[in-house]
Amino acid sequence: MTGVLPGPGRGRLIAAGLVLGAAAAGCGYTPGYRTPASVSSIAVPIFDNQTFPLRREVEYDLTSAFRRQIQSRTALSLVDHEDADMVVHGTIVDFRERVVAEGRRDQKIESSVFLDVLLVIEDRRNSRRWEERVRVQEPLSYIGGEGFDEARARAIENMAQRMLEAIEFWSEEDGAAAPTGPYPASSVADAFQKPEGYDGPSTQVALTR
Repeated sequence: MTGVLPGPGRGRLIAAGLVLGAAAAGCGYTPGYRTPASVSSIAVPIFDNQTFPLRREVEYDLTSAFRRQIQSRTALSLVDHEDADMVVHGTIVDFRERVVAEGRRDQKIESSVFLDVLLVIEDRRNSRRWEERVRVQEPLSYIGGEGFDEARARAIENMAQRMLEAIEFWSEEDGAAAPTGPYPASSVADAFQKPEGYDGPSTQVALTR
């Protein structure tokens, strides 16, 4: 049994879907993320890569993935930094593979790719500035035949989605207003502190790519 409805039933299901879609459009609903009415353009400079040891190229891949999320899920226009109503700065704090299980010959069996990003959002239209911290951990199973590149790509795409969700509450009423200004010196230092209550695997290996 394939789960596909027979002809008449399937036709009724499609018709019902069209009716629901029309009703949603009539209510002014559009899929995507909310943004302030006063903000129509956004800039996303290349993220700062503060990983140690340095994990090369990840800042370019993550910045590109985040820009794609903005273009596909919001009505905002991507523009240059000087012309933007809103600017999102990103710092990649950590990006590494964490070994969860090893075989008898110390070969990796199960791992996870961990990605930690600090965002600073500047809403120039409403003179607001705030920070968001986003972390993702993507499982990697070598015993299942998966490769590192696949988990790396998943982690980057997942992080791009999570970053957009983290700042999805954009609106003039959300949060306390804060003046725009230079990146606070304490933010980067604070970002490198071990998360409170975290008790991750003791074995960590550097990313190979």
